[in-house]
Formats: sequence, structure tokens, C-alpha cells
Amino acid sequence: MPQRWFQPERPVVLVVDDDCTTCALAHAYLQLEGYNVRTATNGEEALAALDDCVPCAMVVDLRMPVMGGEELRHRQLANATLAGVPFILMSAWPELHLAAANLGAADVLEKPFGNEELKAAIERVRRIFRRP
Repeated sequence: MPQRWFQPERPVVLVVDDDCTTCALAHAYLQLEGYNVRTATNGEEALAALDDCVPCAMVVDLRMPVMGGEELRHRQLANATLAGVPFILMSAWPELHLAAANLGAADVLEKPFGNEELKAAIERVRRIFRRP
């Protein structure tokens, strides 16, 4: 998905989900809330999207083809530049909270979630992790 309207002074959020509707809705809403938003449909695309920026938060689906949220989290933690970025895990999977605890996720979003829940989770982890 093209990354339009990028403004360098705005914080960047990375949204990773194989559901393009979730990515598009999150992109539109977060952009209105003052964020630059990058989207990816799997973990490999997410890593490529992070080649030239460090986001203030990552919102990642647990189950995706090619590379899921679990593998993406392991690769994030192995990367010194990205290891400190708050990782918000989202899923409709019943074991979401257990997976989030095992992965050290900063927060969780149970699908379906609303725009305000998404915004609140990002703001919460930014405060806790003191991310600009």
C-alpha cells in the first residue's frame, strides 16, 4: 500500500495485518489523529517498511501468511534499532493474551476493536515507553 502524506514531524506507527481493510481503516484513522502510518500485510513486508524509519509503535496481527506476528516479534527483538519499539499484538485468536505474554507485547487489541481502542493502546505504550 503506498505511503502517502508522509510528514517527517509526525510520529510513525506501523500497522501489520493481512486483512487489508484493517490496515486501510487504521491508516485513515491514525493519519487523522496526527500519525504517519506505514502498513504491511505480513512480517516480511513490515521489516522492509522499517528499513528507513523507527516507529513509535508497532501494531501487529498474530496470525498472517508468509511471516506472522510471532516471528516478526523475534526478529524485532534481535534488531538493536527496533528492539525498544513497543509491540502491540492484535488478534481474534482466543489465546491472544497468552501469546502476548509469551512475546513480551506491550499491549493487546482483541479483534474486532474500534478506532478509540487503537488510539488508546498506541498512546498508552508511547507514554509507558516514552516514545516521541
